Amino acid sequence: MRLSIVGRVILAAAAGIAVALLVDRADTSLFAGLVEVALPWMPLLLLLEGGRIAADLVALRSLCGPAARSLSAWQWIRLHLVANAALVVLPGGRAVSEAMKVDRLRGALGTGRAVTLVVALHTTTLAAVACTSVVAVVAGMLLAGSTALLAALLAHAAVCVGSAIALRAALARATVPRRLARWLRSETLLADVRSSAQTLPPIPRAAMAAKLVNRGLQVAVFAVVLHALTPPAHAGHALFANGLSMLGGIAGEFTPAQLGATDGVLAASASSLSVALAVALALASVVRISQVVWSAVGGALALAPRREGR
Repeated sequence: MRLSIVGRVILAAAAGIAVALLVDRADTSLFAGLVEVALPWMPLLLLLEGGRIAADLVALRSLCGPAARSLSAWQWIRLHLVANAALVVLPGGRAVSEAMKVDRLRGALGTGRAVTLVVALHTTTLAAVACTSVVAVVAGMLLAGSTALLAALLAHAAVCVGSAIALRAALARATVPRRLARWLRSETLLADVRSSAQTLPPIPRAAMAAKLVNRGLQVAVFAVVLHALTPPAHAGHALFANGLSMLGGIAGEFTPAQLGATDGVLAASASSLSVALAVALALASVVRISQVVWSAVGGALALAPRREGR
């Protein structure tokens, strides 16, 4: 456990040093000035990030159906703010965030159904990411032509689609070998997962729509920051930059707030985005600030004592 923590600290420190070196290469004073220029837009960025969290809430609540009333409005809000904090800040945050949702929902829905709904939610996330990646590829081709990053984005979209299909199939056929089932005593749970999966449509329309709104708001965040930093920037730049940030998110899955990974990918693509290195780094940093602010809110809620029934 201690080795794991030490490893994560070392990885985070290395990512921080890498960003510092990139900023130094780009000109520290220019970078700081660009961040300062973008900060007046922070209220709008926070509103857009808050909208993304709300869209996630709507997506999961729509999957729960009438059972969603088992949790109060505040419980739903708190759950998603805390889960969002885990998603953004913690290494492997996606898995931790989804586990939090299962843990909170299982008391009201049962473990099997809670697992099914959260996995189904994740498949809609993958599908929405795939759609955004394809759009980013088109934008990137118009801006930069054929590059290795565009191929990576296209591969990312294909993997997301394949993973979503595989997860839905796994839900419908959830099973383990008999000997293991006896030992794990999990057959009842798996039966609940299978029966819950059968009640869901192949593509939950409301959840999918909410996830697409989430991704659209993320593109809007990049558009606002790019407008603040380089006013001539247009929608294509925001779409491509958002796609690149998703690639960075994969590389930075085990660093806090994707530190170093997103910065590196955007810095490497500065010429494709038609921006200076300092602008690319400022873009990554300002977007991260808006995410970390909401994560701080979620973290404060997680640490605050929770009242019974809330």
